Amino acid sequence: MTAAKLAPPPRPAQIVARPVRLENAFDDPQAVLDLIAARAPYTPIYSAEGYEKAGGTEPWFRDFWYKSGHELVADARPFFTNPKFIEASKQAFDAQVVRPTSIYLNISAPMQAGRPHFDLCRYRGMDETRPFWLQVALHHSLLFMHWTILQATAITWFYRGEGGGYQFWPDGPDKPSQTITTPLWNTALVTDNDFMFHRAEAVGPREAWTAPGELKGDVTIHHQADGNWRIDDRSGPRLTYDPKDLRFFVIWKGLVFKDQAHADAYDNHTDDLTLEQVWDIFAKDFAERGERLDIPADPLTDRSFRERILTAYPPPGQRYFDEARRADRYAAEA
Repeated sequence: MTAAKLAPPPRPAQIVARPVRLENAFDDPQAVLDLIAARAPYTPIYSAEGYEKAGGTEPWFRDFWYKSGHELVADARPFFTNPKFIEASKQAFDAQVVRPTSIYLNISAPMQAGRPHFDLCRYRGMDETRPFWLQVALHHSLLFMHWTILQATAITWFYRGEGGGYQFWPDGPDKPSQTITTPLWNTALVTDNDFMFHRAEAVGPREAWTAPGELKGDVTIHHQADGNWRIDDRSGPRLTYDPKDLRFFVIWKGLVFKDQAHADAYDNHTDDLTLEQVWDIFAKDFAERGERLDIPADPLTDRSFRERILTAYPPPGQRYFDEARRADRYAAEA
């Protein structure tokens, strides 16, 4: 099968947001840190559905406080409604209406850098009840830009250790990147992570990194009475860290609308994407590449159809970045 013919990237031709940096992102940062400690232990991101990695996981843990507008942790309410994030989102997107949707915690122990990528975008008519693989394919194909829902992302760091910065490409992958370097404490960047390539830089010195496959999906990270953090698996304690060696960052997301009329169109479902349109657009794109795409009786559950779609539309970062194409950078750099 030939490589997918993707639509032109939405940047830099369609820049819709500019990153906005915020100092003192939370009025009470200690309350954020107290909540982080209180809610431990945490499980790794790559043990969740859709994020599994062959051979094991990475020391990167997550906890949702709000998800899709639903409150999961009552103590996080002041952080979810943070007016600084809302105002910075309006500034970044030149928008009038911002609706918070999610806030969650990420904890990274010493580990290699991430790959340049887009976050998963939302599309009108395709909510989270749709299969995860379909949400991924919609975004990676870049064929459904008309139905995108703009989403602001605010990333707030609490990290003073080595490395742990954030690299991003605000003018598109063909232009120079920018980097926010540590130390970062209660500092946030409000961005358009859905269509701006970005990545988390390596945490800690290389000799402290946990290699892929060293940890399995059953690991957890615990906050100890002495203030340190400890990674355990089923056999017992594995690794212990001083808190200064862990990168804590809180991610907030909100839907962004140019004005109330655009928000009303979203609320009233006047221009939603349907499954019939999805299959038709995919089939037409295959046809333009000289290939035939037969739509099965139940496309959402047909495994071979799913695999063909996901193979046709790989992560957009693979078009521009060598690191996004490497399966194992540890092996490549050894």
